[in-house]
Amino acid sequence: MRVASHGDPETSSVVALTSGDGSRTIIILAGHFDIVSTAHYGVLASLACNPESLTGALMEELESRARIVSKDKTLADLKSGFVPGRGLLDMKSGLAAGIAAMECFAGLETPVGDILFIVTPDEENGSPGICRARVSA
Repeated sequence: MRVASHGDPETSSVVALTSGDGSRTIIILAGHFDIVSTAHYGVLASLACNPESLTGALMEELESRARIVSKDKTLADLKSGFVPGRGLLDMKSGLAAGIAAMECFAGLETPVGDILFIVTPDEENGSPGICRARVSA
């Protein structure tokens, strides 16, 4: 179910309920799906959503700079297989885990209680999205 959130144009939160036996909600999962600017990637901003291209470009950029510890650590991370890019970290895997937990719960022979899943279009800690979803639920 979509719940009006905030902003102009107005955004929405997504609320899902998986019900089992009984009337108690036993688990509430919350997360966010906000997208932030790619501007902090500077000249590489156009690659921010293309992890493979971004990785190579970041490695070239870092290798061209003077040696400093933080640069060397970042370069080592990239060479070890760390994949950078917008949308790869943060809550994306948390949302997938929440969906998987709901699916597992729904597949139980006799689930007890309910699971409520709230996903907001902004940070969930004190956000307008989570506050509005709480009032609407």
